[in-house]
Amino acid sequence: MADKIILIGFMGSGKTSVGKLIARKYEGYKFIDSDKEIENIAGKTINKIFEEEGEEGFRQRERDFLIRLCDTSDKIILSTGGGMPCYKGNDELLKKAGLTIYLSAKPETIYNRVKNDTTRPLLNVEDKLGRIKELLDVRDKLYRQAAEVVIETDGKRLNDIVDEIMGNE
Repeated sequence: MADKIILIGFMGSGKTSVGKLIARKYEGYKFIDSDKEIENIAGKTINKIFEEEGEEGFRQRERDFLIRLCDTSDKIILSTGGGMPCYKGNDELLKKAGLTIYLSAKPETIYNRVKNDTTRPLLNVEDKLGRIKELLDVRDKLYRQAAEVVIETDGKRLNDIVDEIMGNE
């Protein structure tokens, strides 16, 4: 198994749930959610970072975090923020850091998972499903370029997704 497994995909694709389950099932691995780590380092929420520094400031924080991750030898399961693979050569940094897996989901599946979540700055709009489709139209290609493995998650149980990941590893 790779020292680092990096889960990428759109918000609500299951990265955090799958990552936590892998870390529980495979001894020696630590689960990290990049957004939570960035919040801890910054001492403020993602929403506050967006408010004070804009999206560009947040994306720079993501990149800095990713560079630090490449330099660690720890065994990690990383759940990235949805936009991390889409900015400033992060796709190459992700591949350098570890095995990158894209957890893909249809817009409707994502919408059903995040429709009541108010902590996602890019979805603080009236038409959330429309915004999800718009962002996925751009990001899907970028996710596929950054990933070594693509796993469709629609209609699958978490354990099945974990088994599929570990079978592809």
